[in-house]
Amino acid sequence: MGTQASPLKELKLGLTFYLIDMEDEISYNPVTFRNENLDKTRHRGVEFTLDWQFRKLARLLANYTFQEAYFTEGANKDKDVPLVPNHMANAALEIFLPWNFTLRPEIRYVGDQYFGSDIDNSATKLDSYTIVNLYLRWQPDWNVGVENLTNKSYVPVGYETFSGLSYYPAPEINFRGGVSLYF
Repeated sequence: MGTQASPLKELKLGLTFYLIDMEDEISYNPVTFRNENLDKTRHRGVEFTLDWQFRKLARLLANYTFQEAYFTEGANKDKDVPLVPNHMANAALEIFLPWNFTLRPEIRYVGDQYFGSDIDNSATKLDSYTIVNLYLRWQPDWNVGVENLTNKSYVPVGYETFSGLSYYPAPEINFRGGVSLYF
């Protein structure tokens, strides 16, 4: 259930509440090397969004999500579902430049979360992280970007396995580019 309001012509605010009861949610089991169904889970949360267009100069975009995901049945009832952070936030500022260029610095925050497969929540959590990206786009369809501009070392995904904790680190600073063609 959600709503969006525009208290000003250039400003949009959104608020969404959700509740999802899942049955047979799939998760990878590194012990059996297979995807398996989890016990019943509940995902509930709230999302807030902001979209503010400042004339034809810039646009501010932001969102925040608070979520809880936990088991509602089985041996791990009331334990957190792995790989689901409670807090996530993003913010970006699109700066409109001459000749159809747009500069977009953005920041992304992801809160700590249990390792994949840690359904009993017995291992330490993956650390939270914040990364900064910077993109330049030329319209119609050309863009370049620098992701993880501050060269931060972080781990967005990890699994608890029979041999211990396995980490899958993200790339540090990296450069992206692309061209889209329509015909």
